[in-house]
Amino acid sequence: MRACKPVDSTLGAAGFEVEFEHYSPPANSARTVIVMPPTGGSTFLETRYATLFCDAGFGVYIVRGWTGMAETSIELALHHRLFGRAQQAINLVAEDAPDGFIGILGTSVGGLHAATAVGHLDRISAAFVIAAGAPVADVIAYTEQSELASLREERMRHFGFADQTAYRDALAVEFAWEPLAFLSSAREKPLGMVLVSGDKTVPTSLQEQLRKAWRPESDYTVSGFPLGAHPVGIFQAWLLHRQDILAFFTDHASAQY
Repeated sequence: MRACKPVDSTLGAAGFEVEFEHYSPPANSARTVIVMPPTGGSTFLETRYATLFCDAGFGVYIVRGWTGMAETSIELALHHRLFGRAQQAINLVAEDAPDGFIGILGTSVGGLHAATAVGHLDRISAAFVIAAGAPVADVIAYTEQSELASLREERMRHFGFADQTAYRDALAVEFAWEPLAFLSSAREKPLGMVLVSGDKTVPTSLQEQLRKAWRPESDYTVSGFPLGAHPVGIFQAWLLHRQDILAFFTDHASAQY
């Protein structure tokens, strides 16, 4: 099999499955990067990151989907269930990886999952996130992402929340996967991030809160157009900082193993 050619695979345990693309490097490696895509699923950028990492000697998993990730509900506890399943998916993939360094790269909602996993899962060695913020309850409450904004309006009518602050407080009660809840463990590991200025999907102020809490050693800021700052910033992260992101994982994989 040609090195760095993606292979579609599935892992399962106790009725739960995770689907992913696996890239194997030319030689056996104790270095792995798990890639968590943004809202809406994997894009061409995840494939390019995977090829970049694999060519540098990393095994790469692009996580495509998992059981229950498409659940919809007006219930406030929905997000707790969705994020819990994402952590289960990451854990299954991490357990499949060879012993050694396991980095995780996450973008947008994938970055939220990665920011949680680095503190929550011992198997994760380091994390780099793009356009991710915290607290997650605040991201959900204040995002201008169309589906979550519509859900917010529906919930506010249904439950009678006076304002977005009340909505945010109610979400926080039902949500136990906040990255900052695992802050002490996360800060024991290498952390990096790209912050997107002008972002209204993951509000920049919340990206700044994560940066302030994490104090990442690798820290970059990009900006997009006044409209569409989120996707433009994500592309800018690839265009301007892909080699920095690769160096982050390469340096720490070399230092640890």
